[in-house]
Amino acid sequence: MDESRSQVIDRKNTVISSLTGVLVPIHRYAEIRTKFYNLLEWSIKPEPNTININVPELHWRELLTGEEDEKKINILEGVVALVLINRLEIYRCGYYLTHKIQKTFKGDEKMLGTLWLELLESLKPKIENEMIIPVMDGFDKNMVRKFSQLVKGMDVMRAAGHEQSISLKHSENILGEVFYADSFNSIFTQVADLISGLRQLSDISREGKELTDYKKRLLMISKKLESAIVGDDGVKAMVLNGKTQSPCK
Repeated sequence: MDESRSQVIDRKNTVISSLTGVLVPIHRYAEIRTKFYNLLEWSIKPEPNTININVPELHWRELLTGEEDEKKINILEGVVALVLINRLEIYRCGYYLTHKIQKTFKGDEKMLGTLWLELLESLKPKIENEMIIPVMDGFDKNMVRKFSQLVKGMDVMRAAGHEQSISLKHSENILGEVFYADSFNSIFTQVADLISGLRQLSDISREGKELTDYKKRLLMISKKLESAIVGDDGVKAMVLNGKTQSPCK
């Protein structure tokens, strides 16, 4: 999983906060991981009979720093093809964050707790019959509280005999309270980060922001992901005190 926060999209300093997850089947994990590294063969084998262990981290905000745009585009196209060919599912949710909403959610200005709950809700059809191992990119105490505490709380409620009070049915099939990974050493968090960046670009384009020629090319790559997204990939406006808070109002 990867969380992201977009650039300002209007004069009221509204931003978009989103959470993106990529579902990778365990029985194909090693196979797909190898296919990912095949995309980096140019770095892994820079010369005949050589191996470069320190392959670059593929991170949206600093993608292949110093490399030409064409190489970056080829990598992003390869990652998208990896998702589509292997039929990986993408889960994504987001909210418009106005100044008022960020004040209301003080301590969780990105609304990560709410986004995490929404992502779990969208996974309901999966966790009914399968087990999910959630892996989050990055690690800090605030993030742990937002993600792990929710799952732990449901486990405690079950242990206390109040399973009927848990709205997320079959949440016992979420294995572990959430694991955390440094994306430098975790390639699927890199995949989630790149997909998150591409879809964030789609958000920005939808809001009418002007894109450079390079980003217009990335937008075309992002559109290819739409068939892999479970749900509508919608960014929602938050309702406070019966009034919708959105960038338009």
